[in-house]
Amino acid sequence: MFVPTGNMPKKAKNGRDRNILRVPFSFIQANAVTLTTGVNVQTFDLEPAINGRIANFADQYGLYRFTRLRCRLYNPGPAGASAAESVVQCLAYTNEPIDTAPATAAAAANMEASIVTGFHNQVGSESAPTQFTTQVQTLELTSKLLCRDNANQWWKTIASANVEEFSEVQGQLFLVTDSNAASSSVVGFCIHFKGIIEFSCPLNSAQTPMDRARGSPVVQIPAVVHRSRVAPA
Repeated sequence: MFVPTGNMPKKAKNGRDRNILRVPFSFIQANAVTLTTGVNVQTFDLEPAINGRIANFADQYGLYRFTRLRCRLYNPGPAGASAAESVVQCLAYTNEPIDTAPATAAAAANMEASIVTGFHNQVGSESAPTQFTTQVQTLELTSKLLCRDNANQWWKTIASANVEEFSEVQGQLFLVTDSNAASSSVVGFCIHFKGIIEFSCPLNSAQTPMDRARGSPVVQIPAVVHRSRVAPA
């Protein structure tokens, strides 16, 4: 039986595919949001574009997958309201893109993975963390949740109008800031992202994966030629 080997991906001595690049990363997303009738929802698509350094690597490859992700959500800043106000922030993850984002912290807390933090605004801009948020809350997303429990195993690095978001985004993170008052307070947030992303299918940075698929020849397995020895007459 013929087993093709010439075009098969080579593996290193440790068993890893040499065509897969494994990149650790660490970055911070910090900002302030303005509540609309006491609520604000921020959506972070889990894709290479979430960070500039990761996006630079993605430009050299056709496929990606996050294999580990830790999100540390720090206590929100002052609400800046004159009246007493309790604010809750929920950071939640779903491994498939959804059409409708959660509208409240309670809805976000029911998602696949979530953490909750918050504070009570006492007087003016002074704030005090609630008792259950004296420790920084961490959302741990394992390889099982990110990849093995997902419908896909790899995702397309460069967004394309010809491809469904399902094949480009490895899930979504939602940061829901929820107040007990129908206020328009300004609340800060800080999320520390740390994890590992893998890239596969190396390509020229001038080509998107879709262009490469259309313009590059399909790899062909070489034909096998059977030769028979003929005995001399």
